[in-house]
Formats: sequence, C-alpha cells, structure tokens
Amino acid sequence: MKGLKALVVLLAVAILCVGCEDRCCKKSKEKKYDKVLILYQAGCNSLSENLREDIHEFTQGDLPAAGDDKAIVIVGHHPTSYGLYGVKTKPCIIRLYKDKKGTPVLDTLTRLGESDFLTKKEVMARSLNYVAETFKSDHYGMIFASHGTGWLPIDYYGHPDKYQVATGGTGAKVAPRITFPSGPVLYEETEPLPGPKVRSFGEERTNEGGTQYSYEMDIKDLAAGIPFHFDYILMDICLMGCVEVAYELKDKCSFLGFSPTEILADGLDYTKIAARLLKSGDPDIKGVLDDYYECYSSQSGDYQSASYSLIDCSKLEALAAACRTAFEDGRTAIATVRPSSVQPLFRASHHWFYDLKDILDQAGAGSSAVDRALAECVSYEIHTPAFMPRSGGFTFRAYCGLSMYLPNNGSAYLDEYYKTLAWNKATSLVQ
Repeated sequence: MKGLKALVVLLAVAILCVGCEDRCCKKSKEKKYDKVLILYQAGCNSLSENLREDIHEFTQGDLPAAGDDKAIVIVGHHPTSYGLYGVKTKPCIIRLYKDKKGTPVLDTLTRLGESDFLTKKEVMARSLNYVAETFKSDHYGMIFASHGTGWLPIDYYGHPDKYQVATGGTGAKVAPRITFPSGPVLYEETEPLPGPKVRSFGEERTNEGGTQYSYEMDIKDLAAGIPFHFDYILMDICLMGCVEVAYELKDKCSFLGFSPTEILADGLDYTKIAARLLKSGDPDIKGVLDDYYECYSSQSGDYQSASYSLIDCSKLEALAAACRTAFEDGRTAIATVRPSSVQPLFRASHHWFYDLKDILDQAGAGSSAVDRALAECVSYEIHTPAFMPRSGGFTFRAYCGLSMYLPNNGSAYLDEYYKTLAWNKATSLVQ
C-alpha cells in the first residue's frame, strides 16, 4: 500500500515548499473557508517515515487549489527532515494544495521553536489557534496521527513494572507513588511486539545532553490542548478507542473516530481522505472507515487486521448514565469476572483494554439500557474477523466499538489515576 517510491516522490514535492508568510497567509486571513482539514502529526519518533508516507498519499488524492474555499493544513515536522527522529527538528505548519498545473505544493507557513514538542498541550493549542486565525471557518476537522496508548498515564504502557503495586504485610495492595509523571520521561527502548509494525507507545523523542527523553501526552492534556470545537476528530493512533478517551473529548468535537485496537503503521488510506472530508455537504466520515476496512480486509495473515469506530459525542452522557447504573448494580460481579472470559482488544501483556459491553455481559451485569445507549453512541464501526492472530492477537468474538478498563485486572496505581478521569467521575467504575 505504501513503499519506498512514496518517499522519493514526496521529496520531489517537498522541493516546491516555499515560505509564504507574506503571500499566502495575508491572503488567507482576508477570506473565510468553507472547510478546513488539519492533519496533526506528532511524529518525532519511530513513525516518522510512515507519517511522511501519509503526506505522500494525500498528494495522490484530490487536493483543493490555493484559491478554493477549502484547505488542508499539516502541523508536523518538515517532510525533508523525517527519518532522523533521534535528532529534534523544528515543527512546521504547512498548507497542502495543488497549483494551476495540478501539481501538489507544500507551503511552509511558519516554523515553531526548538522546544515546541507537538505532544505538549500548550504547543498543540498554539498551533491549532494559529491555523484557525489564518484559515477562518465555521467547519474544522482534524486527523491526529502519532503513537498512542489509550487512556493510560504517561510512561505506563512501555514500562508498567516501574509503576506496579507492592503487597503489604496484610495482603493489601499499596501504590508505590501517589503522583504521576509529567513533562519528559527517560526514554527506554522496549522490546517490540511480534508481527507488523504498529502505532503503539506514544512519544516525541529528543536527545538532551546525550540522554534520550520522550514527551508524552495523556488524554487530559490532549483535551486541554484542543482550543476550539471540531466537527470531527479522527485518530490514526493505536488503542485510542476507549470510552475513557471518548468521554474526555466529548466536548471537543461532534464526532470522534478511533480504533479500540492497535493500528498497523501504514494507518488510514489518505489517498481518498480529502475527497471524503472536504466534499460539499456533510463530510463522509463513514466512507473513510470503509476505505480503511477495504485496505486491510483484502490482505492476509496479520496484515488483515483493523478495527475502527465512529462515536456521536452527543450520546456519551446517556451512555455514562446507563453505565453508572450498571456499575452500581453489578459491582460485585464486575469485580470477580474472569478476565480470560472477556473480549480482549490488546496483545501480549498490555491488558488494559477490554470490550466494554462484553465486560458487563460476562459479569451478568449487562442491561438493555446500556445496549441502547451503545447503539446510539457508536454510530458506525468496522472490524476484520481477527486482529494479528499470528502475533499474540485475538479473534473478534464480541465488539461494541469501545474498550474499557477492567479494574480487577489492573493495579492500585492505575486505579488511582483512573479516578482522575472524567469517565470515572461520571460513572464511579473505580471507587
């Protein structure tokens, strides 16, 4: 689907990149755009080449012209600087369009600072506000592409042993710390899981004084970094399809698209995204999901692996209300349900993502109210029959479109963090 040819072609396109503060930006500020699509790529990491190929795929599809009332804006690292992700480069804000001859053009509008990591909430807010001020519109959509680890706190997915509980003399579990990491954390290589490369384990890497660090963003900071409302946000990121993520972002967009499982490193099908999302009328988000499904369902083995859900954020309050009742009524049963009986949406030992509905069903705590709320909240979903079955994966026996934490297969450390999330405050899953 993507290859070395993409890199060569993109470098040729990148030659057309020009600074356009005087020419493009001033003109942009004088007009109002019908639709603006933002591609936010936090890619100073091992996905740098994959994200560069995503831009190349964009150039192969339908692009708006410079004078159109639709715009595509990329927030990321300059295309010619990808690959050496161990060397920090300044992020850029780039407009992608076609010239009068139909040739793709990447216009660099501005460069951010050396210390501006795209996984910092203040950098995200400043970048998105710049786009909104430069391309005024009533309709913004965003695709967020990077590594990801769902609702988990910073640094936990890659190094859970650092944060595991100890057992006291009475047998009670004791959290080893009461605070959670913030800012950069020491970068430590982790053993990759077998099978195709995926978009898991979130960070933007940097070398400071000869030591490798990573800047990660938890979902509370992600919500804080989104400064205005979007028509939709689509995540080309692993494991973000959690009810915890959805509820944290429910006031930031009308529709939220994401995968409850990992995403193979090739990601979404960007060749058709501009045509789908910038078309007249409502954006065809379901078409984006169908294109994604077609890319992977036609393959074989571990590469025939995909899942994605589209959430109507206006229905999340009703889902929380139904789940709160189910959690209260079924608290004892949920606490004793066998994790092995519940549909996993993870591989290997990363056991923090289970199918929400199947948790309740296997505990005998399901309800028609939860089923109705899920049916209204998950407006569309796709999944292949299995996910990376040859590399520690699983078959889809159940799939409601949202994953959730299973507290009796977690830890006291995670429980304490979970209590800070908006979903838990609304539902009291963890007390």
